[in-house]
Amino acid sequence: MHLHQKTDYALRMLILLAMEPERPVSVAEVAGAYGLSEHHLSKIAQRLRDLGLVVTTRGRHGGLALARAPETIEVGAVVRGFEEESLVECFEPGGGRCAIGRACVLRRALREAEARFLEVLDGYTLADLVAQPAPLARALGLSRRAAPG
Repeated sequence: MHLHQKTDYALRMLILLAMEPERPVSVAEVAGAYGLSEHHLSKIAQRLRDLGLVVTTRGRHGGLALARAPETIEVGAVVRGFEEESLVECFEPGGGRCAIGRACVLRRALREAEARFLEVLDGYTLADLVAQPAPLARALGLSRRAAPG
């Protein structure tokens, strides 16, 4: 399964926010830490807000912060929130244009594989992704080396 870039960026943004729980983090800071487009990350931040995963604060000292504890944010839920396209065409409403769609066993196998993939991701939380904060902090250029709260 291939995750879309927006899903990857959403997970990266959440990791950085989990690493800095004591303060709001600007989209510009996230962009700088990862070397990504600030404009693109702004759209990711909006989607994370709409999903109830982050809160946003406007103003000079504003930014993004996690809306919930990292232990309650399942990686699988984040992936589901960003992966809007189906794995294959026959998963689409109406079954797509596949000539063998109604008789195809591959469709069932792919659905099962997708379900298991997400089931594995549901076994991980954002807290698991930041369980080793020191190497992450160094990689992201964060000044704080303490474990996330």
